[in-house]
Amino acid sequence: MIKINLIAISIFALIFCSCSKSISVSALNGNAKDLYSEAEKLDEEGKKAEAVKIILMLEDLHPKDEDLGILKKKVFNNVSDAQKSSLERNEFLGFNKGYRSYDEESGIFEKIIWYIPDRFFDLIDIVSIEVNVGPQLGVGFWATRAVQAKVFAGGTLGGGYYQKKQIGYRAETSFEYGLGPVGISTVAGARVGTGGFDSTLSNEFLAQPSDKIHQEYRDYWGVGGKFGIFYIGAEAEIHPLEVADFFAGIFMFDLLNDDLA
Repeated sequence: MIKINLIAISIFALIFCSCSKSISVSALNGNAKDLYSEAEKLDEEGKKAEAVKIILMLEDLHPKDEDLGILKKKVFNNVSDAQKSSLERNEFLGFNKGYRSYDEESGIFEKIIWYIPDRFFDLIDIVSIEVNVGPQLGVGFWATRAVQAKVFAGGTLGGGYYQKKQIGYRAETSFEYGLGPVGISTVAGARVGTGGFDSTLSNEFLAQPSDKIHQEYRDYWGVGGKFGIFYIGAEAEIHPLEVADFFAGIFMFDLLNDDLA
């Protein structure tokens, strides 16, 4: 948990540094180097999923960095096909897909032991809710990000329950307005809690499931809304693909790759 908190602090620093006009490049690079070192350590400890998450985030900041490319190749070359499939992004499922690392598929005994806990977590993953504070103003509603109306700007710190067993907190700076899939959405945010960490630094003009933000941070297929009035706000969302995952799990099929078994 201490290691996760240190990673979160570095990510928060990257996010808010990138949003500040006065931050120096050396400070930003210093945080990036710390995260790179952490990714190497996680890879050596066999924590492939956590290492991949950091590498993908750093790639967005430094897309042409050769060392990142070498480390990413090393991580993916040293895992089985099942692991590789588990760690790779899915353009359709996006953030709904769980990213985890495992040595081999669980046997029938393990699946039976974890059956009830997995169905419970599949059920509560259907809904996410957050209450936050910070300067903000606006409102947004969506039935998937292709059918949405939003006018919102703010910088918030909130807590709640998110997808993927995530009870924790989120720091986010955003400026969004649009109707339907077209509009402007600039978001810098990070979450950390019981489910690990998620983060994004993204600009979106035409909402698609394959967008960076929908792959690593936000559910494109979600149905929900948010509001912010001066220093208080809230957000709630239902995740249809998590509903499908729950019913598939009843028959022991892990649609979203997030079962503990």
